[in-house]
Amino acid sequence: MLNEKVTELLDRYESGEENLTAQDVREELDDIIDNEPWEEPLSRDLSQAVFDYTNQQRESNKYAGRVDDGSDDFIAAVERIVGYGK
Repeated sequence: MLNEKVTELLDRYESGEENLTAQDVREELDDIIDNEPWEEPLSRDLSQAVFDYTNQQRESNKYAGRVDDGSDDFIAAVERIVGYGK
């Protein structure tokens, strides 16, 4: 079920109809992880992707945006983790 929820979220992000940002995806992904039953290793890997993205955002903010915020890497990591598009 977790994989399906994340895939639905990525479908919404990739369609562009809702103009979701990577930050929106992170927030919704947090909710999905919190509300769905824990599934190893999927839940752990998704949680790690969120953690890494959050740290990269903090680093970007620290340097006033002169450092990549990690949005593209985050989306790519989530897509890889759930096997999106395969």
